[in-house]
Amino acid sequence: MKKRVMVLLFALVCSATLLTGCISGNADKLHDAKEAGIDLMASGNYEEAIDKFDEALGYSGMTVSDEAIDASYYKAAAQYLNGDFSGAIDTYTALIEYDKDNSDPLFLRGGIYLNENETDKGLADYKSAVAIDEDNYELYIAIYQNLEAQGYGDNALEFLNLGLAVEGSSADDYIGHGRIYLLLGQYDAAIKALEKAEDKGSDKALLYLAEVYDASGDKDKSNEYIEKYANTADTTSESLNALGNMQMENKDYEEALKTYQEALALDKVTNEKELRKNEIGALEYTGDFKTAYTNALKFIEDYPNDAEVLREITFLETRVNGPYKNIVGDSE
Repeated sequence: MKKRVMVLLFALVCSATLLTGCISGNADKLHDAKEAGIDLMASGNYEEAIDKFDEALGYSGMTVSDEAIDASYYKAAAQYLNGDFSGAIDTYTALIEYDKDNSDPLFLRGGIYLNENETDKGLADYKSAVAIDEDNYELYIAIYQNLEAQGYGDNALEFLNLGLAVEGSSADDYIGHGRIYLLLGQYDAAIKALEKAEDKGSDKALLYLAEVYDASGDKDKSNEYIEKYANTADTTSESLNALGNMQMENKDYEEALKTYQEALALDKVTNEKELRKNEIGALEYTGDFKTAYTNALKFIEDYPNDAEVLREITFLETRVNGPYKNIVGDSE
């Protein structure tokens, strides 16, 4: 049975173009070709990068390795950035079929469907993603933000409500619910949820409480929680990230950028991906589009399956290399 499953998977992967060539495995050649593709992506040569990723995938044998999966994500990212949305969808579809318990390719394909105005397909992918990863509050919030940004407000609210329907009594559950209530503008409910997280010993809840009080207009109470946090919590990359997020909410973009960069400079960074993404956003809001673009390309080298930054690169490209470059000053 195992042999039959492997043969079927291998046939599926080959037919879906996840692995092209399907010749005898050569891990070193696969790795080298993948790295060459990443370098080409970083320089903006997306079409050549796709060819390199196809070459890398051609070196994969009967066993679908983690590196082959990585190369597939890179290929999809390069296809997306090259404007080949249909090709990116095909690559993500192959990844979905290969690993049916992974929400990432569903989330990514859903975003492309929305970009292509195939709303029903995009929403279906998002619903499948949360069905797989139903207690991932970050996923609900990311989907909400994607839908809200593209004008699907009612659908965005539906996913927040799905997140609230998740049952749980851990500090993370209460923080997740509190953050969703904050997005909904239900401040009293957010405070109650976050206070439960605080009762369970979560320092992070203090910062979210500060954010809720700030959003509700109670600046004194917000500052009280910030001070309480400063006196009780260690300075960590996660705590600084939360502080930077608050500063972004308050439109203190320069201070937020400094906070994110301070966090990234710590000896121990436990949330590098989130910090780097937030740094890109802060750079954009401070008007430094060139550095934001450079950092976004470096980010995609390490995290090719991040839909938000993939979209951000296409926007930043217009500011740095496109018709709007003269608006943002020196981009040389």
